[in-house]
Amino acid sequence: MSEPRTIAELVKNNTETVRVALVDLNGHHLCDVRILADVGGGNRLPTRNGICVGVGLIPGLIEALQEAEREASR
Repeated sequence: MSEPRTIAELVKNNTETVRVALVDLNGHHLCDVRILADVGGGNRLPTRNGICVGVGLIPGLIEALQEAEREASR
């Protein structure tokens, strides 16, 4: 697995961050959306919480998130 190429990080709360990253795993190009937990000393480690999908699913994921945003703002 290649090192994640971080695209964005969003603060979830005082101890967790949501990281959106691109990774290559065994020749597969993936988008990884993962929770990073603060382990002290300014260090954060990825947790098991998150999703990892092929980059081909990104447009559909964006559409679904936009629909969720529209529904949530009603």
